Amino acid sequence: LVLGVTALVLLLLIITMTRNLMGSINRLVGTMKAAQGGRLSVRTTIDPQTPTEIQIIENQFNQMMGELERAAVKEKEAGEKQRKAEIAALEAQINPHFLYNTLDSIGQLCELGESVSACQMVRELSDFYRIGVSKGENLISLKEELLHVSSYLSILQTRFEDFSFQIQAPESLENVLVPKIILQPLAENAVYHGIRPFRPDGTILISAQLTDDMLELLVTDNG
Repeated sequence: LVLGVTALVLLLLIITMTRNLMGSINRLVGTMKAAQGGRLSVRTTIDPQTPTEIQIIENQFNQMMGELERAAVKEKEAGEKQRKAEIAALEAQINPHFLYNTLDSIGQLCELGESVSACQMVRELSDFYRIGVSKGENLISLKEELLHVSSYLSILQTRFEDFSFQIQAPESLENVLVPKIILQPLAENAVYHGIRPFRPDGTILISAQLTDDMLELLVTDNG
C-alpha cells in the first residue's frame, strides 16, 4: 500500500512537472512566433514554477528581444536621418531659391531685350542642373565639376555684376574623379559671405593642383 501511494504521488508529481514544462515551452514558443511576426516588444512571462533551465532560456530570450528592439529603434532613427540627408542633398541639387531667382533674372533680361544674355543664362542653368543630377552618380570628372561651379558663378555674376571669378586647372587633371557638388557650396559662401558684404569688385579664384599625388581644390576670395 505504501509503495502504491508513493508511486501515485511520484506519478502526479511527474505529470505536474511535465504540464508546467510543456506550459512553459508552449508559452515561450507562442512568444517566439509573435516575435517572428514582427512584434519586437513581446516578452515571455517567467513563471517561478518553471524549471530553472527553462527560466534561463526565457530570460535570455527576453534579453535578446530587448536588444533587438533597441537595435530596430536605432536603425529606424538612422534610416530617418539618412532619408533627411538624402532629401537635403536633393534640395541642395535642386536649390529652389537659386532656380526661382535665376528664372526671374532670365525673364527680366527678356523684357529688356537682352536675348543674348538671357540665352546664355539658360544654357548655364541647364549645365548647372544637368551636372547636378549626373544620372545619380556621386563621382564626376573634375572637368564637369568645374563647369558646374562655373555655370553657378556665371549666373550670379550676371545677376549681381559686382564680382568676377577665375578658374585655374591643368588639362591633365580634367578626367580625375571627384565627389559631385563639392565646389559650388564653397563658391556660394565666397560670394555671399566673403565678397558681397565687403566690396563691390571682389574676385573668386578656384584652382586645382596636385600636391604629393593628392588632388587639391582651393576656393579663395579677396573679400
